[in-house]
Amino acid sequence: MQTQTMSDVTGETAGAAESGAVPLELYVKAISDVTRWKILVALAEGEPLMVMELVARVERDQSTVSKHLAVMRAAGMVEQGRARLYRIPARWVKDAANGVMDFGHGAIQFRQSTAGETAGGGGG
Repeated sequence: MQTQTMSDVTGETAGAAESGAVPLELYVKAISDVTRWKILVALAEGEPLMVMELVARVERDQSTVSKHLAVMRAAGMVEQGRARLYRIPARWVKDAANGVMDFGHGAIQFRQSTAGETAGGGGG
């Protein structure tokens, strides 16, 4: 008896590259954690960053940041390039100047909060 995966049953592919979108389960998991969100904010600024630069930006220890990067790499939301620099793959970048990314489930603007804004995005 052969075991079937959910992708076998639904006909969906597991990889982001084949479907044109990060698989929904991986996408939701990746953006649902504050540390991973902060990593995406840092990378959405456009410059590839080393793990230790991300450690400083998100104020977490190296092993924690590395674990979070692994989740996002598995989802295809970040990639490790030369010299161990992490970045958001170009295919997800919709408006680099404003930090707008679209991982296949709607555009999100990743940016640093400014003074006076709440975690919900400010405004009323």
